[in-house]
Amino acid sequence: METKLTHKVDSHHTNASYKCLLVDLLNDPTFHFYVEDGKLVKADLMPTDEFVLELCRLMATVSPTFRSELVRLAVEY
Repeated sequence: METKLTHKVDSHHTNASYKCLLVDLLNDPTFHFYVEDGKLVKADLMPTDEFVLELCRLMATVSPTFRSELVRLAVEY
């Protein structure tokens, strides 16, 4: 999985220095998409356990609240 940690995200209107983890799905084999006439008409992410666990590991290093939210969710279920 190719990732990039950046604060340069167009959608940041309130906190320009907030870091985001960008995941390059276009080159990932678990992401299936279909483009018609230059437009994305279908997109499905069919992640493996390994993909999701790696994403969780990365999020835990980036987000100050991710670990506690993940634990809360695990206890809830």
